[in-house]
Amino acid sequence: MIARCGARGVELKWFGTPEPVAFTSRYDSWRYAAPQSLPKSDRILAGIVDMRVPLTFSVADCAQIARIIRAEVAAVYQAP
Repeated sequence: MIARCGARGVELKWFGTPEPVAFTSRYDSWRYAAPQSLPKSDRILAGIVDMRVPLTFSVADCAQIARIIRAEVAAVYQAP
């Protein structure tokens, strides 16, 4: 779904990747903190994405982005 949205111009960053991308830094990639096991946090992080929304975007721009994301989620997760 992330790649499909990206192909349509909607760039999303997933917190589930092992290495940080943009603002998706997770506790397990922090080199200044001791390693920890946080399975509840991992479960939450695996399901969230980040998207930068410039202040120049209009409400119509945001509505178009929402339509693209909705369409791609539906395409990926619809029952066969």
